[in-house]
Amino acid sequence: QKYDEAKGFLQVAIDVDTVNDYGHFMLAVSVWASERNREKTLHHLKFAHEIVLAAWNRGKYYRMFLGTHEFADVKDDPEFLKVFGQK
Repeated sequence: QKYDEAKGFLQVAIDVDTVNDYGHFMLAVSVWASERNREKTLHHLKFAHEIVLAAWNRGKYYRMFLGTHEFADVKDDPEFLKVFGQK
């Protein structure tokens, strides 16, 4: 239930600051944990990763992805890894 509640707040944060990379990452976590919606999750992961690629902190979200227990079941999934340029 916490993930469903978080999605609304995170969406507002993204609407206010469209380049909110952390908001997109956390929304991806919440979407995956609550809905298992691959398309929405991958969209937000990719957006967060691309924002960071344009900045100095390359690879930040790949490391966070690996360390986030909600994504434990897809750590080796080719579509998820492709978002981070891993496969």
